[in-house]
Amino acid sequence: MCVSFRKSSSDRWADRMYASPGDGGIAMRTCDAWFTVGDIKQYAYCPRIPYFRHVMRVPFHLSYSMQVGKQRHVQEELLERRRGFRKFGGGNGRKHFEVYLQSERLRLTGKLDLLIELHHGSTIPGENASRPSTGVKAGRDVREWIPVEIKVSDRQTFGKNAAYQLVAYGLLVEESYGAPVREGWLYNADTKRIQVVTFTAGARQYVGRILSRLHQIVAAEMFLPPWSRKRCVHCEFRGYCNDLS
Repeated sequence: MCVSFRKSSSDRWADRMYASPGDGGIAMRTCDAWFTVGDIKQYAYCPRIPYFRHVMRVPFHLSYSMQVGKQRHVQEELLERRRGFRKFGGGNGRKHFEVYLQSERLRLTGKLDLLIELHHGSTIPGENASRPSTGVKAGRDVREWIPVEIKVSDRQTFGKNAAYQLVAYGLLVEESYGAPVREGWLYNADTKRIQVVTFTAGARQYVGRILSRLHQIVAAEMFLPPWSRKRCVHCEFRGYCNDLS
């Protein structure tokens, strides 16, 4: 399925309050901080989490359920290394695991679970251009790169925060290999389903605005309201919010 990026009322409120004028959707830096792709996902879940992690620098501890999920994630990755491309629709290609990516321009880093290199007998655009080293060498017949995040969940679909995280990975892959990335996949190891996330212009611009707001949060020490108080029930940072009953 493709993910719709229609904005909620809280998203539109944030756009009015914190959008950087004239940035064209590309992160406008107001500080020299570096962020991770995980910060994109956490901001989309609640804007207070980046504040606690980058401004207050509160200690973060994995909950029991998170530890179990991380162990399952590692086990699934080990299994995936031995599998072919049948569930991805067949075809020829290569799979690269735990690919480290970074962009000096965006001040963004991340470690992608899986990068699929599809071969269709054509070369990627700009293959002679200078690219940052990521530890992955492109073959000469690569046509498309597809970033994949492996999730362990009993949910049928994932939320927008996971989708925006994947879009951020797509931007990093594009900068690393000089080729456009059209889509990414959220692979659910429990249900064996693939959720396709199309990298629309609107999604790319929104991720750029999130990056701008992350810089603003750190530079101005912004303590923003949560998008939804329903999410606070299971949030590991709930104890640091003194305005929640």
